[in-house]
Amino acid sequence: KEHAVLARSLGFESLVIAVNRLGDGSKHGEAKWSKARFEETRSQLQVALKSVGFLEEHLTFIPVSAIAGENLKEGQTSEACRGWDVEGSLLEVLETCSLSARRDAADLAPLRISVSGLEKRGNAAAC
Repeated sequence: KEHAVLARSLGFESLVIAVNRLGDGSKHGEAKWSKARFEETRSQLQVALKSVGFLEEHLTFIPVSAIAGENLKEGQTSEACRGWDVEGSLLEVLETCSLSARRDAADLAPLRISVSGLEKRGNAAAC
C-alpha cells in the first residue's frame, strides 16, 4: 500500500499490475494457474488502490509467471489464462499505455530529491 500512496502522490493516475504466483498449490513445474486466486488478488488490490485514490478503470491487472516467463512478451499470452479477462501480455499492455501530458508549470519545476546519505572516497562523493 505504501508504494501505491507514493505513486499517487507523485501524480500517477493509472497502474499496470503484474500478478505473479498464480499456482494452484500443485508441485512446482506442474502447477496450473488458478483464476480464482487471480480474481481474489485483483479484488484485494483494487480495494487497497481505490482507498488511496486510484480509479478502477485506470487499473490493469496482468497474470504472469515470472519463473516460467509466461505472459511477459508480445504474442506470448499464456494458454493458462485463455478465456480470462486479460488484455494481453505484460509487454503488450505496457506498449499500448498512453502517456499523460504534464498538467501545469509546477510540473515543469526542477526535480528535487532528498539525500539520505553521502559516501566519500578520495576526492569523489556519491549519494
